[in-house]
Amino acid sequence: MVRRPLPEIAALADSLYVSFYKGLGGMAGAALLGPAGFIAEARLWRRRQGGTVYHLTAEAVSALAGLNDQLPIVADTVAWARAFAAGLPSFIAVQPGVPHASQFLAYAAGDADAVNERLIALIEERRIGLPAWRAAQEPGRITTEFAVSRAALKLDPAQMAALVAAAIAPTAA
Repeated sequence: MVRRPLPEIAALADSLYVSFYKGLGGMAGAALLGPAGFIAEARLWRRRQGGTVYHLTAEAVSALAGLNDQLPIVADTVAWARAFAAGLPSFIAVQPGVPHASQFLAYAAGDADAVNERLIALIEERRIGLPAWRAAQEPGRITTEFAVSRAALKLDPAQMAALVAAAIAPTAA
């Protein structure tokens, strides 16, 4: 992977959006950067849609904590997410195919209730966190979103992929 300085990456875009809750663990919110006119229009639309909150102290503190605690491990969590996704069998589809971030979607054939029962047993047995699956819009398919945290970095992504595969299709794993 080629590392590029943030200013070089940012120079490629007209505007930037940085979520404080996805990947950084903040409670809510984001930073939006761009030309003054663009920001003024975004501010107007935020107000029209009810996004103007009177006090944001807790959200601001959680965003700052996320920048301090989570930003240094973003590259590690993205690498772990990619290794985990690559270890999933072909009957679990990953979107995007190679994760761009530490969070990504997964789809499989199955019944969400049955899969979640197996996941609960894994969680209790292994004392690990795994996301619940839910019915996808396509009949007979289920979906979930994986979000890689600091705790995941202590685990082997290939072993975790095998556990998830076993929970989705126990006879195929």
